[in-house]
Amino acid sequence: MSTLLLGIDGGGTHCRARIADIDGTILGEGEAGPANTRLGLALVFDEIEQATQQALHAAGLPPDTIHQLRAGLGLAGLNLYSEREKTRAYPHPFASIALASDAVIACLGAHKGQDGAVLI
Repeated sequence: MSTLLLGIDGGGTHCRARIADIDGTILGEGEAGPANTRLGLALVFDEIEQATQQALHAAGLPPDTIHQLRAGLGLAGLNLYSEREKTRAYPHPFASIALASDAVIACLGAHKGQDGAVLI
């Protein structure tokens, strides 16, 4: 199977998941509850997995494909070094993870990867 990418936008009210192939073709999307690291990592990863399973289903992929996903997690709370380190060390089902705060991914999304800023 080709490389599959998972993007997670996890904030204080909800978590969105999007699966794409390496060319950027969107294969499936899902949504679940809040994913702010200050709510506790067990809850955060439960919500991430729920949203991811919805996205896998929408993509027509089996649930165990979760272990092949290269995940980028943009989460509320990851602006704090201590939260990033705890999240990095937390057991996860993905092939790999990259971490950023939700503010960073908001800026990337708003400016489509170009230079820019957001005010929150």
